[in-house]
Amino acid sequence: MKHRITAEALTSCTGCSACAAACRAGALTMQLNAEGFYEPRLVPQKCLDCGTCLAVCPIGTSGGRERLASYCGYHRDPGILYQSTSGGAFRALADPILDAGGLVFGAVYTEDFRTVLIADSDSTDIVQMQKSKYIVSFPQTSFPRIRQQLENGRTVLFSGAPCQTAGLLSYLGRAYPNLYTVDFICGGMPSLRFWQEHVTFLEQKYGAALVGVDFRSKEKGWGKEYLALHFANGKKLLMREYLDSYYHCFANTRVSVRSVCLDCPYRTRHDADITVGDFWGYADAGVTDVRGGMSLVTVNSSQGQALISGMTAFGLRTTAPQDSDYAFRDTLSTEQERRQRDAFFALAAQIGFEHAAKRLCPATVRAHIAAYLKEKLFRFFHQSGHKSVK
Repeated sequence: MKHRITAEALTSCTGCSACAAACRAGALTMQLNAEGFYEPRLVPQKCLDCGTCLAVCPIGTSGGRERLASYCGYHRDPGILYQSTSGGAFRALADPILDAGGLVFGAVYTEDFRTVLIADSDSTDIVQMQKSKYIVSFPQTSFPRIRQQLENGRTVLFSGAPCQTAGLLSYLGRAYPNLYTVDFICGGMPSLRFWQEHVTFLEQKYGAALVGVDFRSKEKGWGKEYLALHFANGKKLLMREYLDSYYHCFANTRVSVRSVCLDCPYRTRHDADITVGDFWGYADAGVTDVRGGMSLVTVNSSQGQALISGMTAFGLRTTAPQDSDYAFRDTLSTEQERRQRDAFFALAAQIGFEHAAKRLCPATVRAHIAAYLKEKLFRFFHQSGHKSVK
């Protein structure tokens, strides 16, 4: 048993799937746990006790790259910029790879919008990989295909969460000159079971299948946090994030994220060649021309520096290192945040996610303002040395 993944080890699991992808005997598969997060599930009779799964797990290992340079900018194509969550950096990085015959991997929705997979550009249009998808994604099956393509000499660009990128690199076990990796500033992964229950709730409420989701719609401009939902009967919703139960529980209260996400080591650790995100520091950096969105792009390796040299469709502007510090600052959770998260999942196990969200985190304008003020007061007293706020 000492060479197998234990229940104790699962408490720090991020679901990167490196262990399952690396298992030669097929004894591990990634399955959803009761809370709705992917974790390895062991088939004991298949296990060889070889220890490969433990060897490739990136949690607790040294890693992370130093930021070599920081940039900001936006895609010069207005259409692509509008299709992107921030400034279109991913598309500007991906297109040169595709033009040279390479392969791009990124997150896409399944046809019913109930699951997110890591797919490749041979089978999926690159446009489907754009936009933030605040849903747990499934990367396992992409790892062996990436290795195969790399061994065949094909150039590959992988885009994923920081933990997934670390898992891929650990799974591969060595550096490939034809591999480029991009991760992003991550705020955690919310429960997939919650999302799937939420889709069912929405489809029943509006009488049609969900056919489109945009968590960061730009219909009202960049940074406005509007959720756009489209249904098969032509119904369209455009609402602020705090008026949707799923989005509100993730973006505003963080009660629906994986436990390890509250104190995630990958908040400050990035193993990818390039890290991208929204450039919320544009005002402090003196940037006034943000157009329809602005990306932060940090280079973490010489491989990353080579990759950005091909971003000819993207207007790069060098920024001072301190202008991007906000995105890499370690943010430890408070005891109150952990209690709220645990209470949410405990209640959801009894009455379902939708009802738990309605009871503990009501998605209303009044509740949003009250929660915002309460959080401000709590952090003020917490930082001032007071023991509690009631």
